[in-house]
Amino acid sequence: MINQGQVPWPLAGSCLGGKALGRREGEVLGQIREDATSPSGGPHGPSQREVGRRQASSAALRSGRGGSVDAKGGHEDATKHVADNAVALSPAYVLKLGPNGLTVVRALGRRGIPVVSLHTERGDPAARSRYTRSRILPPIEEHEDAWIDALLEEARRLGLSPGVIFPISDASWLFLVRHRHALSRSFRFALPEADNLAGWPGKPFQYRAAAEAGVPFPRTVLPRSENEARDAAAALGFPCVIKPVYSHLRPATYGWEKLAFVTTPEELVVKWRDASQHRLALMLQEYVPGGDDQIYSVHSYLDSRSRPLAAGVLRKIRQYPPRFGAGCCAVSIVDPAITQPIKDMGLALLQTVGFHGISGVEFKRDARTGDFKLIEMNVRTGTMTAVIVDSGLNLPFIAYCDLLGQPAPAPVPLRAGRKVVIIDRDIKSFRYYKARGELTWLQWVRSLIGRTREYYFGWDDPAPFLGRLGGLVRRAVR
Repeated sequence: MINQGQVPWPLAGSCLGGKALGRREGEVLGQIREDATSPSGGPHGPSQREVGRRQASSAALRSGRGGSVDAKGGHEDATKHVADNAVALSPAYVLKLGPNGLTVVRALGRRGIPVVSLHTERGDPAARSRYTRSRILPPIEEHEDAWIDALLEEARRLGLSPGVIFPISDASWLFLVRHRHALSRSFRFALPEADNLAGWPGKPFQYRAAAEAGVPFPRTVLPRSENEARDAAAALGFPCVIKPVYSHLRPATYGWEKLAFVTTPEELVVKWRDASQHRLALMLQEYVPGGDDQIYSVHSYLDSRSRPLAAGVLRKIRQYPPRFGAGCCAVSIVDPAITQPIKDMGLALLQTVGFHGISGVEFKRDARTGDFKLIEMNVRTGTMTAVIVDSGLNLPFIAYCDLLGQPAPAPVPLRAGRKVVIIDRDIKSFRYYKARGELTWLQWVRSLIGRTREYYFGWDDPAPFLGRLGGLVRRAVR
């Protein structure tokens, strides 16, 4: 059982092939590498020609940072800005779209940075954004060669000017891990320097790191058999949570459905056997009581020495699927009584492992004790990173500047009370809670009042919202 404050092991046997978090796994965790390489996290430092290009780029970024805002509150057309600075500004490459990718596309495109999106879904409304050029590729999980070829083709267009890559999913982050040396010749991207990165998106690594960092987390067991799962559940008590060790492998098998909440031994066995048929590794965890609105996360960018250049905290209001899904409505918060411990624990965890990049570390407040407990560490942008960007911390742009060796924008105070909602998912979540008597129409409407933006909507970029709306209407009338 993985308990707070000790090196975690499952109820019996080894941790899904992993080892206890030692002081060396190729390198000391959290070590600041004095022989740090180029800002890309790759082995190739900048040439003299690139140094000159960076100086020109810095001037361009300073002159065009943020663009202008028109009288209607929209952003000036980025195309002209890009044309004015085409020689200086390096393009950004977003690996996968969806809502996460749209956040990065807009965050960079509104700064005048040319963006290319590589993704798999032809109907993705995010691909309609005015701020990106889109390329359709087969799924990255089964066709890595196609993605390598596409990026190398883009590299030939770049010449000596490096592009900047932003992974949007765990799968695309792991793709960069596997091909970092081939891609680092032409691209800059943020990856830690450790040699065990393949396990970082998985919960076993994250909870081992949390134990070393002194960050509280729920009691967790990694059973190797159905009998061990029964024993583990009995020890944890019902209800408990059953979920995949690697979350990014779940959607391909179960879609949005999560193998989450089990209330009886019989339900546990059904979930376990179903997952076993799909060869999906599972873990059991104690249930941390509390509502969706007691889930907080710190979103940040850490540079190649694991120094935080910006960090902000948000609170979920609702998620979909309810209780154990992704955020569908969230709000930025600045109350130091909450934000400070969340930041302290989240950054301690990231710095313990020597993290480099944009991340989101999620905690839930335990209704029994009031303590915050780690839920997960996302090693890339999350869906609700949009809340932090809307609140004044443009994490993708800060990362872009840092990776190109330019001074990052000075952090600004986070604006409190900015909300983002994915309205169709939030309606489904509302219906779930309303049916159980936990949320009324009036309470739901009040929760949306304020500085609230529908996730896909932008006055300066309405096409993604219209595309999303059209897709929902087409599905509704079928």
